[in-house]
Amino acid sequence: MIGSETLGGLNRDAVGLISPAAAGFDPGIWRDASPDRTEALLRGLPVSPWPAVQDLVFHLLVTEAEPPGTDGERFLRARLDALVKRGALDQALALAERAGADTPDLFDIWFDVALLSGRADRPCTALLSNPALTPSEAALAFCLARSGRWMSAWTTVETSAALGTISDQDHAVLTRFLDPELFEDDAPLTWSQGQNMTPLTFRMLEAIGVPPSTDFLPLAYAWADTGPTKGWKAQLEASERLARSGALSTNQLLGVYTLRQANLSGALWDRVRAVQALDATLTVGDSVRLPGTLSVSLEAMDSARLAPVLARLVAPRLARLDLPPEFSDQAARLEILAGEPPRPLSASASARLRLAHTLVRGDTISAEKAPEADALANAVAQAFARPSFSVTTAQGQVLLAALTLLAPDASADAQDVGSALEMIRAAGQEPSARWIAASLLLEVP
Repeated sequence: MIGSETLGGLNRDAVGLISPAAAGFDPGIWRDASPDRTEALLRGLPVSPWPAVQDLVFHLLVTEAEPPGTDGERFLRARLDALVKRGALDQALALAERAGADTPDLFDIWFDVALLSGRADRPCTALLSNPALTPSEAALAFCLARSGRWMSAWTTVETSAALGTISDQDHAVLTRFLDPELFEDDAPLTWSQGQNMTPLTFRMLEAIGVPPSTDFLPLAYAWADTGPTKGWKAQLEASERLARSGALSTNQLLGVYTLRQANLSGALWDRVRAVQALDATLTVGDSVRLPGTLSVSLEAMDSARLAPVLARLVAPRLARLDLPPEFSDQAARLEILAGEPPRPLSASASARLRLAHTLVRGDTISAEKAPEADALANAVAQAFARPSFSVTTAQGQVLLAALTLLAPDASADAQDVGSALEMIRAAGQEPSARWIAASLLLEVP
């Protein structure tokens, strides 16, 4: 996951957490891009399980750059929405606060992100100072209550209900949130999968003791299940969801995996035990036990589409250990997926692994390196065997269009993959294109 750095004075709509130079982008990455097309691509971009794709997407979303067109606020909102879609609440909150969420549209996303991440103090303070920031009476009542102004909050809710400017759903939740004793004899509120859920509703339902399950809610809600007040199983499931998207760091995930001893049966607990055993082996540097624990953990994580997560978890530590030749290929695969320099391969390494190894080493690719029978490997080899063309304008839009072609599962079409890789190379992102290609080769059947 990317970090941030302090930047100088900016046009608010160009705000970012890192500079174009740090991200490896041209400062005019969105120059001449179509605002409507760029926004549509941002909103439709699928969440990818591959670290190589995640890194490129996150850099596109948080890099300082002048927006396409004249409506920069709309573009900023689309970037914020894309971060939230991926569960990247820290980055979304930092970007919103750096921009200054002083319009209703930006305030609403700032308020939602702050609620989802449990940090509503600053937006509530801003709203109480300027109620015109949002038309939501529910948000105003919530912030009034948080500040201890319970009677003002109650008046706001009941006046809004009388005027019909607040929904029955919000009224039912808010009144119970403001005075739960009034409803002690009533049946508790229930929430079904089909009902509308907002971050504000979610937090108020939590506060009145009926927290909805996050299983069928958007990814950003999973953060609510990662805290110490939740059961270990809920923490594990939420942490795995967030780690797949790159929103949760591998160190955070390892911390959850190793909280306590797993004594239950099932695939989840098998993964926990496998990762715990591998972590213990790596900690003591036991090269004798390492091949066995590595194989078991890789099989367990592969079955849950978590191999890229395991790669980032252990690859830097594997690099410090010697492995028997027959297990070097497993380690090399994890090192490639994690973006680490891979070790040499064995003589029996598969054709795909050899092609992936050649890609990340930056070596010249020949179309003959991939067998014709392997459509994906052949498409990848062809994409790098041809000289790259160059795109000098609308590079950001080109990258988004390319990333949209990369289906985040086994449905990836070989021809689309080849086209996407050529587009990424053309936009000046050769290292990313090679890492992405290698990741696809090692993950897509």
